[in-house]
Amino acid sequence: MIIKPTLSSPLIFTDININSIKQPDFSNFAIDFLNLIFGNGNDTEIFWQEILKKQVYLHFNFETPEKKNIAAGLLLNSICFHCQLNLNYDNKVELFTHNSPFQLKHFFGFIYYAKIYKLKYLEINQMMVNNLVENDLDLYEKFLRIQEVEEIASKTEDSYCQFNLKIKIIETLFKKSQRELALNEIEECLQIFNNMHPLQLKLYFELIKSSFIEERNDKAKSLLKKCETIIVFNFQNYHPIYIILYDLFAEHYNEKNELEKAAKYYEKSLNQSLKIFGINHIQTAECILKSANIKLKLKEISEGLEDFIKACNIIEALKGYNSKITLAVCYKLSHLLFNNGKINIFFKNFNYFFLSIF
Repeated sequence: MIIKPTLSSPLIFTDININSIKQPDFSNFAIDFLNLIFGNGNDTEIFWQEILKKQVYLHFNFETPEKKNIAAGLLLNSICFHCQLNLNYDNKVELFTHNSPFQLKHFFGFIYYAKIYKLKYLEINQMMVNNLVENDLDLYEKFLRIQEVEEIASKTEDSYCQFNLKIKIIETLFKKSQRELALNEIEECLQIFNNMHPLQLKLYFELIKSSFIEERNDKAKSLLKKCETIIVFNFQNYHPIYIILYDLFAEHYNEKNELEKAAKYYEKSLNQSLKIFGINHIQTAECILKSANIKLKLKEISEGLEDFIKACNIIEALKGYNSKITLAVCYKLSHLLFNNGKINIFFKNFNYFFLSIF
């Protein structure tokens, strides 16, 4: 919070309780504002077509997409952040499909916060800047705890700052094999944002990893459904974060040698990548390679080699025939073809590999 002095009064710092400041009642205004944006009546249509669309084009030279093509959940979360709205909702809120999707019961007020910056612990802060703290997990955790206390001392309600600190603490605790403490931190952290907030995914990913360690696959699948619900709400049916989620399960089942399950999730990742990036993209090539490796393990040799060659061709087209990644993939492919009696295919399609070496 910045306090500006005036000519008639000196600058005086006092311990102000933000929550004690009487707030004007903007509840009806906030609900009307949200219903204007996310409703489906004439007022909403006029707002989008005659006001918002024209203003966006005037200021940003950008054509506003149709409402049906907008990730409504993500837009809602963004508005809550920028307008500091404390809003209670779930994935059943009828965005763009109901005339008044929001009511007074959804609105819990505005989020006010003040922040204080101090020069305490300057030495450990400098160590952090120089990446010396991260090499010592105990010292790093101490630094994070100090930062957390500073946040509390400053009476901040800056949820994003709190959340990012908590995430770092959780990751550090897992690295130190202090799983119980990490899980306790996750439970606290889950209360910071609404259940449909995309940042919750970071916590659920950690819980999924923990469930795999505990060999609680049913719990992991339940968390998978929660993650999918959040992603659909915020990003609709296709988004790169699906690939991260499905790869998490695929890699687990691959390590457990449950190859058919691993293949299913790698296939899901590949379908997402094809829909989002298309065939000629490095992410898609990586997905094809992962799928190919599983097929080879399943003794589906022809399909696996075919996918491997396809991925190699994509990488060569994107990165060049003499790039490190192309040569690495070609080198592995040469072994696979040789071991399966198909070295003639390699010489026919990838003779530049040897030219690059020599």
